[in-house]
Amino acid sequence: MGISRLFLSPRRCIICLTLAGIIGLIFLASKESQYLGDEWTFELEPVLNTSKTSQTIEEIRHRRSRTNIRYDADLPINLSQTYNITRIIYNRVGKCGSRSLQYVTDILARWNNFNHIKSLEYDKKYLTEDEQRHLVDAIESQPIPFIYNRHVNFIDFDYFHREMPAYINLVRDPLQRVISFYYFKRYGDIMEKREITPGHANDTFDECVLGGKKECSVDGSNRMVPYFCGHSEECRKPTRWALETAIRNIIDNYVFVGTLEDYDTSLYVLEYLMPQFFSGASDAYKLIIDRGHVESFKTAYKEEPSDMVKEIMKERLATDYILYNFIKKRMFALKRQLDLLPVEEYI
Repeated sequence: MGISRLFLSPRRCIICLTLAGIIGLIFLASKESQYLGDEWTFELEPVLNTSKTSQTIEEIRHRRSRTNIRYDADLPINLSQTYNITRIIYNRVGKCGSRSLQYVTDILARWNNFNHIKSLEYDKKYLTEDEQRHLVDAIESQPIPFIYNRHVNFIDFDYFHREMPAYINLVRDPLQRVISFYYFKRYGDIMEKREITPGHANDTFDECVLGGKKECSVDGSNRMVPYFCGHSEECRKPTRWALETAIRNIIDNYVFVGTLEDYDTSLYVLEYLMPQFFSGASDAYKLIIDRGHVESFKTAYKEEPSDMVKEIMKERLATDYILYNFIKKRMFALKRQLDLLPVEEYI
């Protein structure tokens, strides 16, 4: 009877869930400290294309240079430079509002007179060096001004001796993104529902995680860090090197990375930074909402995972969460510069 009361008491259940949440936050905080050190200052390894050098990753790691990296590095942003940008790559992270932004960009291309180039390749994010060179050449041949739009990992144009374009992107809470993508693969979205397939393909997210399926493992391929890290094999692993490289690329090459959770403000920031492309973005977004497009992009069906599975996956997605928190802090600093913060956030 005593044991029954222990497990059935609502008060004790609430206490247990609260403790689980606190433990999860402590874990993520410890991971940030482990990967990044205090105040986002850490050793940054040189970003090298390992396919073009005889140096091994271990040799590179032994020659780290000390670099201070904070979420507000290279801020405030120079608006006189962003106003003159003519080439943008949106290497869109999936399930982060990317189709909504694609539809918005379609409208803005007509309103603001620029080219919106949409790749028909949806699944090939990792490219060989030759494939990267071919894509760089194809993008370079486009008439300016343009926005090039594709699900693909970051490409270093400097490596191919070409002028680096401006990058933009959107991200999302890593766990919510993975859950949405998991069920999208199985059920599609409201616009294009998919036929349910038999067998393990339709396991719930809980069954995938607790069953040890690779798709939901630490090495699962659907993570955010590689989008910002690049095409090296090392970028596919949840390592400090990959995380540091992704953060350095964001600081050096991305004009802006917004969040799905603050979508409206992300559009406002893009309007402020690059009005030559994004003037009217908020109006265009309201237009596609009224047309029912945004609602139709939502995953057709998904189940909320258990609290235990959420904690397991947050641990597995530790590097994605560190990147996500870095992006949120950087966005906050940029919003402050552009005077887009609510009054209470200045206090």
